[in-house]
Amino acid sequence: MQITYVVFSATTSRTNLDRRSLTLWFMASAIVVLNLIDGVITLAVVYAGAAEEANPLMALSLSWGSVAFMAVKLSLVSLGVLLLWRLRRNSYAAVAMASLTAVYSVVFIYHFRSMSVLVSVI
Repeated sequence: MQITYVVFSATTSRTNLDRRSLTLWFMASAIVVLNLIDGVITLAVVYAGAAEEANPLMALSLSWGSVAFMAVKLSLVSLGVLLLWRLRRNSYAAVAMASLTAVYSVVFIYHFRSMSVLVSVI
């Protein structure tokens, strides 16, 4: 009876880990996709003259051109997400992943709400 309980317990915890990993995988995917959208919209707004890049590192990469800007932006965020994914069993990494998802969601909403500025400039 005790062996059955241990096997059942191990199966249950593995199922919970799979759900947690799946949730974190969706968060990681959302961060990468939202980062891509953020980069494209940032390029459009900056080249339209409606805004400037506030991040000094990204402003420097923007001075190298739009391809370099996107390469740096996607590389840095993707490497950060990869690191958090590798550390996903650590609760701090999971909280960081959830926080980044929330931050990029707010940035996306900000971009979406200010699309009228871009449309009026074009």
